[in-house]
Amino acid sequence: MSATIGLKQKSGYSTYKLYTLILVLSPILRQYKSGIPGVTLAELTLGITSLLVFGKGFKISLNKALPLIYLWFIGVFLSLNSYFFQQGIYFESVSRLIRFSFYVFLVVIATNCFQLSYALKILKILSIAVSIYIIGQTIVYNILGVILPFKILLFPLWNDIDTGYMLNFASKYYFRPSGVFVEPGYAAQFLLPSLAFSLFGWRNEEKVDYKCVVLIFTAMILTTSAQGIFLGMFVLGVFLMYKIRKNEKFTGVYEKLLLIALILILLVAFFSLDYIQLAINKVTGEVRAGSSFALRVYRGFAVFAQLPVIYKIVGVGHGNMGNFVLANDIITKYDSAKTTLDFADYSSGLSTVLVSYGIIGFLFLIAMYISLVRNTKGAFRLIGMTFIIMSFVANISFSVLIVFYLSLIYSGYTDRNVKLHNSKVVLL
Repeated sequence: MSATIGLKQKSGYSTYKLYTLILVLSPILRQYKSGIPGVTLAELTLGITSLLVFGKGFKISLNKALPLIYLWFIGVFLSLNSYFFQQGIYFESVSRLIRFSFYVFLVVIATNCFQLSYALKILKILSIAVSIYIIGQTIVYNILGVILPFKILLFPLWNDIDTGYMLNFASKYYFRPSGVFVEPGYAAQFLLPSLAFSLFGWRNEEKVDYKCVVLIFTAMILTTSAQGIFLGMFVLGVFLMYKIRKNEKFTGVYEKLLLIALILILLVAFFSLDYIQLAINKVTGEVRAGSSFALRVYRGFAVFAQLPVIYKIVGVGHGNMGNFVLANDIITKYDSAKTTLDFADYSSGLSTVLVSYGIIGFLFLIAMYISLVRNTKGAFRLIGMTFIIMSFVANISFSVLIVFYLSLIYSGYTDRNVKLHNSKVVLL
């Protein structure tokens, strides 16, 4: 039985490459306004290119993205029921549900036209450039006290932030380079997949790109992003365990140098560099009311604990956490002093799903996570594991980052129930 939606198949190779290019650039483009209210530049460009791809006519397979589609379907179903129970619905909730539906559509398109080799070529160039720029920003600021620009496009930024603000923050606290991203954490989220590919090989060859590994990891340390540094260490640790498990010895000169360099970097980082201490302090010292770490990691679960039983089961509805919290006067010890909708919505991707879709939807999310690890290997499995861990500390489940990450992960997907034959996907 074919699991495809019949559309007239054409190559559309150049259009596929354009779509792939925008997908790789989406973590950068999402920071900018498109000129259309409520729409980022990434969403606009992805929307246009996806329609171009769709217009070419090709076979759409749902197999790879089925766990995500199930999550989306149950999320819509539970949200509609939750809205009914609450006897009310908010514009923000509907718009966010539409936005997530759009992301799911983009992922489905990507599973059928994503050009992996081209994507890796672009991703490697961008990652090297961003890493060098982060190192350059650090050097220039420490020598000249000047912050090299992070805004590289003429479009206005989605979040109002400028160099003056960053200079003031750096002089008052410390400088955090972010490359071409408005936040160091955004830079780390973009660089993490490249670190995995550098370790496992950029062209399906198990050949470590040592220069890229050192360059990218150094840049991630300099950002002082807690999630970047610790997830970077996680990626390196998993890779080393993978090598040990395969009984591969570091016998080459480069392997020995890499191992020695990594050990030295970790030792120096832990015992003397302020960058690691800052990252550690963000984890251990910021669990206080209103702190970014407390809001992202703990608050969502604290909100869930206070929900009535029915909403613990079905959730409060997609994109409705903030409105529900404010309407029902739910207060946690991690809350910010500000009571705006934005702060009321603040939580990690994992806890956002738990609050929005309840225990039922959360189980579907876990099933999707399991499929990402179970049906991938090498760099793709490592990126999937990183994506899962990142959902504990960052709100990526309902952002355009889910399109970026899942497009990469699904391109290395090897569904055990699917057989590829003559470019067609057939269920066994």
